[in-house]
Amino acid sequence: NTATAAALEDVRQMLPDIPVIGIRPALRQAEAAGCRRILSLATAGTLTSPSYARQCLALQPETEVVSIAAPGIVRFVESGMTRREETVRDLKELFRPIEGEAFEAVVLGCTHFPFAKNEIRTALGREVRFFDAADDVAKELAGVLNAADRKEKNNVRGSVTFLNSTDSDEAIGLSWALFS
Repeated sequence: NTATAAALEDVRQMLPDIPVIGIRPALRQAEAAGCRRILSLATAGTLTSPSYARQCLALQPETEVVSIAAPGIVRFVESGMTRREETVRDLKELFRPIEGEAFEAVVLGCTHFPFAKNEIRTALGREVRFFDAADDVAKELAGVLNAADRKEKNNVRGSVTFLNSTDSDEAIGLSWALFS
């Protein structure tokens, strides 16, 4: 989400012959499901981007979005999700200004955030309906592969390779753990 907000259009212009799929907070999906009061959690980079502002403006006037930057979730996930109690405590503090407010949906606007659904639910103190963009991204990828006639036709099992800019065995190991 943050990388998409910061650079998607530039990358698409630089690589016009390569399909580049972006990921954006699932505000439209939550609205399409009938949710009119939405809590949107993302990184500050996403929430302050022109891309996110355009997304919010494209919603129906009766749809209210409360946006909160939640960087602690990224740290929690990237640390191997070992500090659950501390993360829940930090999230409770983050959510204090909206305590008691009712939301019909929580949009998880960062790819890290679905891994922390239980911690978010616990910190909010109630059952919530979550939305993230993973299914839409998968559908868009399938469409791109179909259009390019690149979809595997023989149901052959593919492979997964994780790359990380840090070239760290720990980062690759965390990626495999989250993927499993």
